[in-house]
Amino acid sequence: ASTTKAPTPTATTPDVTFTLETGTSTGRMVFIGRGGSIDGVVNPTLSVKENSLVQVTLINGDGTEHDVVIPDFKGATKRIVSKGSRGVTVFRADKRGRFSYYCSVTGHRQAGMEGVLTVGE
Repeated sequence: ASTTKAPTPTATTPDVTFTLETGTSTGRMVFIGRGGSIDGVVNPTLSVKENSLVQVTLINGDGTEHDVVIPDFKGATKRIVSKGSRGVTVFRADKRGRFSYYCSVTGHRQAGMEGVLTVGE
């Protein structure tokens, strides 16, 4: 009898993925979670285990220039401009704690586009 083994994940296969869409809520610019436990949540807390390979996909929901950066892990999507366009970043969450993710376009973080990544908590 033969058994089929699942393929071994490579160093480039994310352990966890999140999708965020840009939008507005109560007059503020925000990230809105899409899918899974963060679906519909404004500026959701992204929780991962320590040493996870994390993928964040950003969907432009409003046609304004945006990105998402996680500077503590050198994670950043490219800036996306057109509605429906996407940017992706993959990074290793290799230290425990609470870290900010935000849009680095001038004024957007201050306008509400910021959330928290928790690692190993």
